[in-house]
Amino acid sequence: MKKPILETLAIHLSASEPDLLGRTRIILPNRRAGLFLLQHLARHSRKASWAPQLYSMTDFIQEIRVLDQGDPVELLFSLYDVYTRLVDKPESLDDFYHRGETMIRDFDELDKYLVDAALLFTNIMDMKAMEEPLAGLEEDQIQFIRQFWTGFHAGEPTPEKELFIQNWKLLPLIYEAYRKELSGQGLAYQGMQYREIAERIAFGEMEPAWEGRTIVAGFNALNRCEKRIFAWLKILGAEFYWDYDAR
Repeated sequence: MKKPILETLAIHLSASEPDLLGRTRIILPNRRAGLFLLQHLARHSRKASWAPQLYSMTDFIQEIRVLDQGDPVELLFSLYDVYTRLVDKPESLDDFYHRGETMIRDFDELDKYLVDAALLFTNIMDMKAMEEPLAGLEEDQIQFIRQFWTGFHAGEPTPEKELFIQNWKLLPLIYEAYRKELSGQGLAYQGMQYREIAERIAFGEMEPAWEGRTIVAGFNALNRCEKRIFAWLKILGAEFYWDYDAR
């Protein structure tokens, strides 16, 4: 039976150059994976050695980001301030609260997939009409946009949806103004951090700050930003151990 990827990695690290572990950083999907990897290393290590530095993907983003991740409530209040400046008849904060949370989640996802906000927030009621404007995008970006619109149009019309559509044309403005507002405060939501890092990589502005060995392990499905970040790490010599059937 094939061993789990983290145990396979622990066996490999223990058998080959265990003295390098202290100068190794390992990027994993989440912190739970790090706990499992440490358990496997303890079980398979043949001699005492320094533990590697373990990062969840979230931890790694915080390590290399420029903008700090804002507190969820603080992020929502900042969004509401932007919303009230741009909408003629804004809702009360109580009525806006859950809609604002949804908007931040949508902004987070579109940034992680490097989607053009103006394209996503075009009010395309006929799904067939999406074919031409989506031409040239990558498949994962197209899937994200299709899922967003399919989910939005599911179910019966509601007063909330009607109100949302009325303000739909303002969403690209809200998105851009919100990002500008947060950036001015040195803050970001997670997807904004991802996008900022991915864009810095694209412009050649990311400088490697780690001199040891880098290993990326346990990942399978990646968003667009993660693909670009990992491609950058690969150029810098990182090793990759994909989970099972991935790549």
